[in-house]
Amino acid sequence: MERKKVKKYRKTTAQLDAEIDAVFAQSRSSAKAAGEVARAVSALDRDPAFLADYWKSTFVETVLKAMEEQKITRKQLANRLGRSPQYVGRILNETANFTIETMVKIALALDRQPYFGIHKNSERVETSERLSALPTHKKKKIRQI
Repeated sequence: MERKKVKKYRKTTAQLDAEIDAVFAQSRSSAKAAGEVARAVSALDRDPAFLADYWKSTFVETVLKAMEEQKITRKQLANRLGRSPQYVGRILNETANFTIETMVKIALALDRQPYFGIHKNSERVETSERLSALPTHKKKKIRQI
């Protein structure tokens, strides 16, 4: 069996110092980026458009789950509401601007009870949870901001 000679590589102190400095530089830029993300998240927590999109998405998600559980199509829901399937489609695609009254009618058509409310900021849902709940196309839109 032939033994391979292993070449020992020894870094100089200057090389090690340079590598350590590079790691610390990345850490500082990571900390800076984390601060920027925290500020952006805080801004989203106060952005009415973002919060409205989040709650609209949350509502639509619960409607879709209820429809799936009951095996109801968009057309069947439209019939229950006395509206067109196109209108229901716009609601479910989040392109329609619908009212609380419409939300209540949809909930009742699905034999569900709506719930709405506000709470103290200290009890709020974290923005990261809100972001993860949004559909992909909404996340892409936020990333562009």
